[in-house]
Amino acid sequence: MCHHTTFFCFAPGSAPRRLSGFTLIELLTVIAIIGILAALLIPVAGQVRQTARYSLTIANLRTWTTATVAYAHENRGFVPHQGNVLGNPATPANGGLIQGIPAWYNALPRYVGNGVAALADVPLNALPKVGDRSPWVCPQFQDGASGQPWLSYAPSAYLSNTPSAANPYITNLNRLPAHVGSDLSRLVLFGETTNGAVGTSGNGFPTCTPNTSNDSDGLWRFNRWGGERGKAGVGMADGSVRTFKSAELRAMGGGGGAVATNKLKGDNPSGIIWQTRP
Repeated sequence: MCHHTTFFCFAPGSAPRRLSGFTLIELLTVIAIIGILAALLIPVAGQVRQTARYSLTIANLRTWTTATVAYAHENRGFVPHQGNVLGNPATPANGGLIQGIPAWYNALPRYVGNGVAALADVPLNALPKVGDRSPWVCPQFQDGASGQPWLSYAPSAYLSNTPSAANPYITNLNRLPAHVGSDLSRLVLFGETTNGAVGTSGNGFPTCTPNTSNDSDGLWRFNRWGGERGKAGVGMADGSVRTFKSAELRAMGGGGGAVATNKLKGDNPSGIIWQTRP
């Protein structure tokens, strides 16, 4: 005769045996352990993803920096100009030749490879967008944020500002002014922009230069990597990439007010040179 209980069963001529399965206490213990492990691992996984995104943006920045150096080597030392406005890069006013020099987003893609096309050859509705695995787009770009994803990176305005009648100067890496000297590891070519950063507004054409008083364009006060804590990347004329906190970048540009010309020319604690004009 079998007496049904929760844990034991008695049969004639046999010893009592425990039924297989977990007790409630065992189940609660396992659930508690899983919860503790999840609490430990989820932040770590988030940090790993953030590190991967940061590594990718530095790689993208290095891509554009070395492409600029390669372009200069093949074009008598001249660097591309920055372009004019945020409209279609195919229009002559935005990306056409100026003194024989094209805008960077039309000049550099052929030095990047991997099927990267000049934006003048890309339909307006097919320009790089948020989430694209593309050297144009920072993986940290916030969906719905201001600015164009394909302008996640840009040249220094004081290096490659679009020339005009009032400003005909185009930087030539073979004929740099005396204040630059010969150490190209100090001269900024490219950098991250504030496009897609939390806290920024407006849709002005970005550069990577600390050049405004309201910190909305180029100063990285609200950079994509965590404001004062996160570091933004800057590509140098020797092909290297360096990283700086927002406060360091603002100090290079003279703080929150007018840009100090002497600092743009390298008179700052880090010795970074933004301006190549005499």
